[in-house]
Amino acid sequence: MTPEDDVKLKNDEIYAAWEKNMHDFVPEDLTSFIIEASSATVLYEDIGHTEPTLVKGAYYVHGGKDAKWINVFVQDANKAIIYKRTQEIQGIILFNTTVPGQYAFIFSNLDDSIQKTATLALHTFEEKDEVVSYDEHGNKIGGGSDSGSTAESKEEIELAGDEEIGSVRNLLRQI
Repeated sequence: MTPEDDVKLKNDEIYAAWEKNMHDFVPEDLTSFIIEASSATVLYEDIGHTEPTLVKGAYYVHGGKDAKWINVFVQDANKAIIYKRTQEIQGIILFNTTVPGQYAFIFSNLDDSIQKTATLALHTFEEKDEVVSYDEHGNKIGGGSDSGSTAESKEEIELAGDEEIGSVRNLLRQI
């Protein structure tokens, strides 16, 4: 059984899938974020592969044994859902890219009145050089690419606004 075969996996199935598919996983991005109560958080990633390429990731909800589940979806640049997991506190994300563009990673907490913190680790198998600069106080400023690429091809991870969250809610109601 692969993670794509079932929308809800047992822990032993997750561990077996990790051993089979994630033995070479080294995340290029790692971020923790808050999913507000009765809401969804959307993270965006620009993926430029022109040929189908396997993207690997993992997520978990903080809280240990007391962690509460979330729903996770990935939309490709055409807004097609290419990954879906429901009622999980952790999971492995595996999908093949379909088109180059902005992919949305949707973490839904619509069914709970408690705020949650989650972490996402992701590897898209793309070369993304980032130059990090610091001000005189040691604070990170800006970012950029030392490869001379345009802003359109740079990696983007940002939180969604109210309008985007509303469209995600409508989408989730249809599923």
